[in-house]
Amino acid sequence: MQDDFLGIWGDSRITGKPVADDIISRKKTFPVLHALEWEARHGYDDLAGMYDSHLPDERRVPAVLQLLERAGARATTRARVEDSLEATLRQIELTHGEPIATTLLVDLAAALVQRDS
Repeated sequence: MQDDFLGIWGDSRITGKPVADDIISRKKTFPVLHALEWEARHGYDDLAGMYDSHLPDERRVPAVLQLLERAGARATTRARVEDSLEATLRQIELTHGEPIATTLLVDLAAALVQRDS
């Protein structure tokens, strides 16, 4: 989910990808799927229409970003990333593994969530 977050809201100078690359590619990543589900529950189909349209990519991005914000996709994705990290850390703790291995796994999990590229 961190990758999904970065594919939409990541800093292009750090990620090396264009701003909102996943939107330009019309990928249905977690934030987009969340927003599509939110729209369906609230009687909207704006985002679905945008993903089905043939508008030039650069014209579609700001509108799609606005629709994602309306649906709370950014905040929901961040929360899911944090929830996944907490669940992972709990599972690592339950293994009662070797301290060095446990520390390495905890550090890896944290690095994956905190990465910005």
